[in-house]
Amino acid sequence: MSGHSKWNNIKQRKAAQDKKRGASFTKLIRGVEIAAQGGGDPEKNATLRVAVDSAKKGSVPKDTIDRAIRRGTGEDKDAARMEEALYEGYGPGKVAVLVESVTDNKNRAASDIKHVFSKNGGSFGGSGTVKWMFDRKAVFSVEGKASDDLQLALMDAGASEIDDTDGVSIAGPVESFAQLSEVFEQYDMKPDMADLMWVAKDTVELSSDDMGQLQKMLDALDELDDVSEVYTSLA
Repeated sequence: MSGHSKWNNIKQRKAAQDKKRGASFTKLIRGVEIAAQGGGDPEKNATLRVAVDSAKKGSVPKDTIDRAIRRGTGEDKDAARMEEALYEGYGPGKVAVLVESVTDNKNRAASDIKHVFSKNGGSFGGSGTVKWMFDRKAVFSVEGKASDDLQLALMDAGASEIDDTDGVSIAGPVESFAQLSEVFEQYDMKPDMADLMWVAKDTVELSSDDMGQLQKMLDALDELDDVSEVYTSLA
C-alpha cells in the first residue's frame, strides 16, 4: 500500500500512551485481566500474550500478573469483575474521539470521561455517535524492512495493508490478530506495536488552538485509571 501519515500518527500516539501507562500498574494489570477473559494461557491467547509482555516491560511483578490472569479467568471468585466499555464524542475542532475503558464501575468511568469532554471543549455523545467513523483492526509495526517472503506470509495470514515507508506497519481484520502474531514469531521478529485498535476511516486537521485544547483533553483522559486507550480522527 502507499504510505499514509496516519500510521506514523498512530505509532506516535500509541508510544505516548504506553510511556504514560508504564508508570501506571493499574492500567497494565487491568489489560492483563481483560485479556485473560479470553483464556488464561498466553501461548493460546495472543491478546493475553501481548498484555503480559506489556506488563513485564512496565516492571509489573510476575505474581501480580498471575493474580490478574486468575481474576480474568474467574479462578479468583472474590475479585470484582472488570468490564470493557466504549465511550464516544467529539473533541475540539470536531475531531471524533473513541475512549476504551476497563473498569469495575461503568457509572464512575462514564461520569469521569464525560467531565473531561465538557471541561476541554468536547462533546460527549451516546453509543454510535462516532464509532461508525472508525474500523476495528489488528495493527502491528516493526523496525526495518519486510522481505518479499515476509510480506507474502503476512498477506496469507490476513494482512490487508502493509506500509513500509517508515519501518513496517501492518493492518488486518481483528480475527487475523493471532495468525499475524504467529507469522512474526516464525520469522523471529518482535513487533514494537501489536494491538487491536480503532483506526479512523477519514482524518481531520486542526488549527493550532484546537490542537492545543485537544492535547489537554487527551492528557486528561490518559490520566484516568478507568481509561485504557483513546483514539481520534486527527490527521
